[in-house]
Amino acid sequence: MSSVTVETKTIELAGMTCGHCVATVEKALLDVEGVRSATAALDSQSAVVTFDPLVADLPTIQQAVRAAGYLPRLADDLVSIAAQSSSQAPPPPPPLAPRRPVPRRLKTMRLSIEGMTCASCVRSVEQAVLQSPGVGACEVSLTEASARVTFDPDLASPAELLRNIHGKGYGATVSQDDGDAALGGQSEPTLRRRLVVSAVFTAPLLVLAMSHGRLWGGDSAWVQLALALPVVIYGGAPFFSAAWNAAKHLRSDMNTLIAVGAGTAFAYSLVATVLPEWVERSSSAPVYFETAAAILTLVLLGRMLEARARRRTSTAIRKLLELQPDTVRVLRGGKEVRIPASELAIGEAVAIRAGERVPIDGTVIEGTGAIDESPLTGESLPVDKSAGTRILSGSLAKEGYLVVRAESVGNETSLARMIEFVRRAQNSKSPAARLADRIAAVFVPAILGLAILTFAVWLLLMPPEDRVRMAVNSAVSVLIIACPCALGLATPAALAVGIGKAAQGGILVRDGEALEAARHIDTVVFDKTGTLTLGKFDVTDVETFGIVERDELLQVTCAIERRSEHPVAQAIAALRPSADAAVSNFKTLPGAGASARSAGKDWLVGKPGLLAEKGISITEAQTSLDRFGEEGKTAVLVAHGQVLAGGFALRDTLHQNAVGATTALRRRGLKTMMISGDSARVAEATATLAGIENVLAPVLPIDKASAIKRLQSDGESVAMVGDGINDAPALTQANLGIAIGAGSDIAVESADIILVHNDPADVDRAIELARRTQRTIIQNYAWAFVYNLLGVPIAAGLLYPWTGLLLSPVLASAAMALSSLSVLANSLRLGRALAPPR
Repeated sequence: MSSVTVETKTIELAGMTCGHCVATVEKALLDVEGVRSATAALDSQSAVVTFDPLVADLPTIQQAVRAAGYLPRLADDLVSIAAQSSSQAPPPPPPLAPRRPVPRRLKTMRLSIEGMTCASCVRSVEQAVLQSPGVGACEVSLTEASARVTFDPDLASPAELLRNIHGKGYGATVSQDDGDAALGGQSEPTLRRRLVVSAVFTAPLLVLAMSHGRLWGGDSAWVQLALALPVVIYGGAPFFSAAWNAAKHLRSDMNTLIAVGAGTAFAYSLVATVLPEWVERSSSAPVYFETAAAILTLVLLGRMLEARARRRTSTAIRKLLELQPDTVRVLRGGKEVRIPASELAIGEAVAIRAGERVPIDGTVIEGTGAIDESPLTGESLPVDKSAGTRILSGSLAKEGYLVVRAESVGNETSLARMIEFVRRAQNSKSPAARLADRIAAVFVPAILGLAILTFAVWLLLMPPEDRVRMAVNSAVSVLIIACPCALGLATPAALAVGIGKAAQGGILVRDGEALEAARHIDTVVFDKTGTLTLGKFDVTDVETFGIVERDELLQVTCAIERRSEHPVAQAIAALRPSADAAVSNFKTLPGAGASARSAGKDWLVGKPGLLAEKGISITEAQTSLDRFGEEGKTAVLVAHGQVLAGGFALRDTLHQNAVGATTALRRRGLKTMMISGDSARVAEATATLAGIENVLAPVLPIDKASAIKRLQSDGESVAMVGDGINDAPALTQANLGIAIGAGSDIAVESADIILVHNDPADVDRAIELARRTQRTIIQNYAWAFVYNLLGVPIAAGLLYPWTGLLLSPVLASAAMALSSLSVLANSLRLGRALAPPR
């Protein structure tokens, strides 16, 4: 009789946010052959799996969870706030022997890439890396001009990966500092120098060309050539170089359009200046040096602004890295020794004092204190820490002294994983489809082919005395009228008007990608603290118990709380700023409250649990405490001696326009949600006040990004509105990141749109602005191509055999200018259509 052996394992997860997630995880597990049962739990973020070890193994089961979009992890990999809600701290775990992290077989390397300018470049670099055996993954970031490569060092080498990238025409180097992503390609200072030089020579060139000889007695072609040469040679060097590089690898992109447009105008003008009889019967021929110079100067301006945006985006990563201390203090031989953070081993005891950043993830083994975890959890209040409680890297010690056993160090800490999540979210977000780049793949070869065909046909059909002149004129007319001036203006002209109008109203838009994303937004997710609320506590209720009068309660309590730096204490003290009760023997009780002596009595102010711990009965206040809890308020009790004297209730202040903001979005047909690191009860109470029905809480930052990803996997296009460091991963993961301007620099730098006025009502205005501007951009592209579709056949001479109509380069240039004017006029119309700033 055979026996069947089964095993039961618990898999810790990341990313489950609702019942649908639980069902998805369970289905993915049950689909694995050999799995007998699977039960997922939302509150503990885990799944219990029973399986036949002869058929299934743990890596296969974990891979099934990962394929479903959830992250399997070790028990200590992520920390759940809900799992720590117990008021009783668990006993300190036994100390671990110090050990170094076990190296993994797969290696991760970050590369700095030079020469990427568009989405097609990203694909080319990815393909170059993935063609190497042993490469498991390649994530290329156009924003950071970098690539994150995961590979097996036994099968692939960095030198081989670099050779493959160089073979595609891009520069690549190994980034020595993973935290300092370099910006590949032309740096902002270099672009600025090229722009200044180009502008200096282009301005007089435009004036001279538009004067039609009135500013120069004779032929000004040679003067125009002298002015255009520095622009073409110095200013246009990166474009011509990139276009040539793309051509060598059988690609075409926006650089090809720029190089063809500017190069054709310059080359034709050069021939017309040096050998005018080749293109004109008379001794002089029209030149278009100003066209070449203007194209290059305008595009240089756009590239410089793009480089500035990239620098700002990388600043978000650097500011997150600033939360990682370079050195740590460890206890060795009973003494504190300061060592570099990179030398810290798992299991060592780390000493943390007030005012210091926490360098590791671990468990407190000694001491008490209050820790500000807002950079990681979004929790608006400092969290009490004592022996047995978990502590996260990047947090700030506010009070007390702690000794923490290191359990995650280096790249395995919560902060390091948050930084990586920001990067991955940036990389995984598909770059906005740049219409010009998509068209370039077909448009540029087609125009070049048509110009060559036009030249060949006229060379064959025209009489010998006219064939060269007609062939050259017609071919050049085709190239000039197809010159991407209007195409290049279509986006920047609309952005200049739309974004400028928005800036007047306090809405800053990062780039055109934000506008494109805003067209498809159907769900807006708000962070709570600092976004829908002001992040400032107000006292909502004051109650007295026993024989203490209200005035005495306020006088004494405010005088005591004025001596504390805790946000809750400061809010209570603000009720009576001039309270002058004599206070002595003041003592802070970290994370719990404070004690003092006043008017001959001992007073205790703090959490209900503190009074209960001191043996003070709080039964009389229980009804009020229950009501405060239901309303999502924070309770503070006061006792004199061993008698309950009074209580205070506080709540984070709701922004005055929060309700109006959510109402306007719902009226637009958008779904609104709230996500928060606070407790579920506090978050739900705030959401009810703000008119929001859908709430996710409590949620860690990594889980915030996962929650956004879950919504996206369900087909929703999500805008995330936040203000804190903890919102950065979610802001970058969302289709559209919107930051409240008064929020952290990291949140602002991670966002696509910044609301300077700190008003959630501006979210609706920003979406309306983005949609109108994006519609104008599309209209501009339509205008640009109408002239091409009508003008190119005429320029090629299609109507000449029947009408004698032949479009000369002069008229082609005029048509090109008219195309640009129509684009500019349509963009200016956008400024009148947008609502005036507030």
